[in-house]
Amino acid sequence: MSSKDTDPLADRTNTAPNGRRAAKPAGKTINDELQEAIPSAKLVKKRAPRKVATQGQVDELNARIAELEAAAAAQDSMPPPTAAVLPPPVKPAPPRRAAPAPKPPVATPTAPSARKGRPPPQSPRNPHAARNVVQECVRRADMDLAVFWNEQPLETRLIVINAAKEKMAYFRRMEKDWATKRLAMQFLKNRRGDAYKKGSLERPAKYDYLVANSALRSTSGSRVKKAKLHLAARLAKRARDQEREEEEEEEARRRRKRARQAGARTDDSQPEFVEG
Repeated sequence: MSSKDTDPLADRTNTAPNGRRAAKPAGKTINDELQEAIPSAKLVKKRAPRKVATQGQVDELNARIAELEAAAAAQDSMPPPTAAVLPPPVKPAPPRRAAPAPKPPVATPTAPSARKGRPPPQSPRNPHAARNVVQECVRRADMDLAVFWNEQPLETRLIVINAAKEKMAYFRRMEKDWATKRLAMQFLKNRRGDAYKKGSLERPAKYDYLVANSALRSTSGSRVKKAKLHLAARLAKRARDQEREEEEEEEARRRRKRARQAGARTDDSQPEFVEG
């Protein structure tokens, strides 16, 4: 038996009188066709059976609720937790830079003392600074210009020497403070000379013989003036000699030129040789 014999709706919905499959009406679905075939039929949805909790399950649920309420009450009674102290954030390390190129070695001075194995002489980096330090110490010591360094009071000289040592380490390396003494002595000598010229300081009697010596000297000029005149004469003689040499060289050049011209004229005066 085929499906057509068992299905009462097969002839109405699927086949036509000529035995062919009939086309479905436009706009109708399968549900519409079922409603037309069985208009009084109602689709009943089956419901799941209702579950009823037992007394044991109810007691277990009540016990669980009581436990949760007790835990919540205990948590509320606890003091609030203190804020945890976190370590400071770690700063990222700066990017590494390339190492600078090594500097070329500095050439060491080859002084004669260094070549012989002796240590180089000790000298200040700035000689003018050493001189200025000593001069300032002498001014502050208020020394008498009319008195030489060796005749100054010992206390005054010690003040100058100690002050120079404190201001500059160079003087602390000098044996017996010879550098400080020499600079102070020269400074006092220069100031005395200026005072003699200005008349603010009277010249000692031991220098009176210099006046007599100057009277015996020739008045034609000083030794410096004579040296300058002698140098000027030498320079003038050298210039004259150089000028004479240039004139002689120019004369020799003219002679050679005249000789070349005379030789060229002699060659032109000879008859030209013609073959044959």
